[in-house]
Amino acid sequence: MPSLFTELRRRNVFKVGAAYAIVAWLLVQVVDVVLPALQMPEWTISFVTVLLIIGFPITLIMAWAFESTPEGIKADADVPRDSIAPATGQRLSYILQGLVLLAVGFLVMDQYVLEPRASSIAVSSVSTAAEPLQVTRFNYILPEGQSFRNRSRHVIAVSPDGRQFVYNTNEGFYLRSMGELEARLISGTEDEARAPFFSPDSRLIGYYDDNDAQLKQVAISGGAPVVITAVAENLYGASWGADGTILIGQPEGILRVPATGGTTELIIRIEDGTQVYGPRLLPDGDSVLFSVGPPGDWDAAQIVVESLSTGERKVLVEGGNDARYLPTGHLVYASEEGLFAVAFDLDNLTVSGGVVPLVQGVLRATATPFTGAANYGVSENGTLVYVAGDMPVVERTLVWVDREGREEAIPIQPSGYAYPQMSPDGLRVALNDQNAPDNNLWVWDFVGETRTRLTIGENVGVYPVWTPDGTRIAYGSYGGGLDWKAANNTGSVERLATGVTGGAGRSGPYFFSRSGDELVFRRFGNPGTGFDIGMIIVGSDAEPVWLLQGPYDELNAELSPDGRWMAYQSNESGNYEIYVRPFPNVDDQVTVSNAGGYKPLWSRDGRELFYLDPGPPVRLMSASVVATETVFSVGTRTAILDWPYLGLGRRPGRMYDVSLDGQQFLAIKESGTEDASARIIVVQNWFEEVRRLVPTE
Repeated sequence: MPSLFTELRRRNVFKVGAAYAIVAWLLVQVVDVVLPALQMPEWTISFVTVLLIIGFPITLIMAWAFESTPEGIKADADVPRDSIAPATGQRLSYILQGLVLLAVGFLVMDQYVLEPRASSIAVSSVSTAAEPLQVTRFNYILPEGQSFRNRSRHVIAVSPDGRQFVYNTNEGFYLRSMGELEARLISGTEDEARAPFFSPDSRLIGYYDDNDAQLKQVAISGGAPVVITAVAENLYGASWGADGTILIGQPEGILRVPATGGTTELIIRIEDGTQVYGPRLLPDGDSVLFSVGPPGDWDAAQIVVESLSTGERKVLVEGGNDARYLPTGHLVYASEEGLFAVAFDLDNLTVSGGVVPLVQGVLRATATPFTGAANYGVSENGTLVYVAGDMPVVERTLVWVDREGREEAIPIQPSGYAYPQMSPDGLRVALNDQNAPDNNLWVWDFVGETRTRLTIGENVGVYPVWTPDGTRIAYGSYGGGLDWKAANNTGSVERLATGVTGGAGRSGPYFFSRSGDELVFRRFGNPGTGFDIGMIIVGSDAEPVWLLQGPYDELNAELSPDGRWMAYQSNESGNYEIYVRPFPNVDDQVTVSNAGGYKPLWSRDGRELFYLDPGPPVRLMSASVVATETVFSVGTRTAILDWPYLGLGRRPGRMYDVSLDGQQFLAIKESGTEDASARIIVVQNWFEEVRRLVPTE
């Protein structure tokens, strides 16, 4: 009986194994060479090697069990022992010699041809990688007829992948892709969309719907928006984290809500007398970056980071706001009209080195400086998008409009007017100028045709209201309280009441009682009650009496001329409607509107109650009313005229008034913009500049 070694030689197992090994080696070398050219994944060569190793014992078994004959492959047991085995072995010897020569040839080519060429390519690649990417800039000018909407919040956002940016206009959100010449309107965002921000995958846009007081999302392709949650106040900054949650800045602190929808959770509470802006979750998933500071002075704010697990807070920057973390190891933030950067260690949550200015001329929040918004965004791959600070100023003027729609111009200098409130004698109107640096209050005299500034500097505020005798004007201070000043602009600003400075949001006056001893005001209470209506004693530090503090919004309260009935706006039915209750005992309720209602206003004789019907089109409505000391009833509802003027919206503050005889309405009309064009500046590969100007080592 032949030995095992002799049998292996006879069956050519050794030669088959040698041929297989040489072929396998050649295959691995070829795959290694062509892998980069075919852009195949790096694991391909490992996969081929494993297959070849598995195939080796299988090949040896096949060589032992079968024999190659002129008639084909046969089992070795079926072939005579000395028939063709020697001839097969001779052929395998020739094949082995050819394979050896092929392997030697490949080695020579790899040594003297392929390797030098690969080295040259590698050197070229390293050289190219070492060269910084070219920083490019271009302007995008808003088309004619478009203007930014709600400039007190962010009007622009750039997608995380840097492929597009969105901006908020009077027509809705427009999406501009980097590869396209024109922007397109995102359907579903036409009505009162505010403060856009992108999802981490760049496919969705989150925003605040000012009409519905809800946080919503919409696809960049447009369509029906999806409600995420109810949010009582417009956003004090918001961001969509990689963990699938959204952080929201609100008057009471920072809220968190799942992007898929749900109830908000207060995760960071702030102290009274401070406000937050721009919360952003850092990559560690635990630390939140945000700004906190005194209301209305964001350049004096602190940029801080707070741990959600421990509650520890670190101050990173004194004097700045609206900060962003960059993957280059930097913090970038806004101060005045510039962007600044400082090196930031994400592991230790510390900054190092000096602060370096990067960009000047960035548009900051206008009209309401308590928001702290700086209109810029940075993508994860280094595209900076910002709104240039040389913005055209939206100009509005005042007009009288009669019941037939005929306008009468008022010779007031055009500016950013809002919240007009006529004096009891009808000779003057107090109003805000949102184009003024501090959103100052002014008084226009209809007889003398003069405009006088009422507030300036730290004493500024919004929502003016006259006392019944017309001698003083009350308003909501940016500091959170209620102030007043003599209407003839003499004396200094005084605190009207101290019992309203607490709570989650700013206060705003609605009306004085007929005696002038009580003031009804609004305040955002908390996410559970929304806007509430309270009453205070003038000059007292007593706690407010809450007239309406339910689970829904109650706002825009107005007192009837006889002082017995209070009209207001609420969304308790699911839509905003106008209601009337007795005053001050609000224990009964009458519904006035039946198809939506905003911003109620009494006629001076108390026989009509005006309000805005959202339509479309928006219309000024009149409801005839009959009121006694104890009974209130609503008669006919009549559409007076279409309302193309400022005014519709869920936010507090009425944007129109009525003349003493009830035949004309004081309206705010958009009159155009200054000649300067609104510009969005795009800087691609901006990280190259950041690394060069602000080294991290």
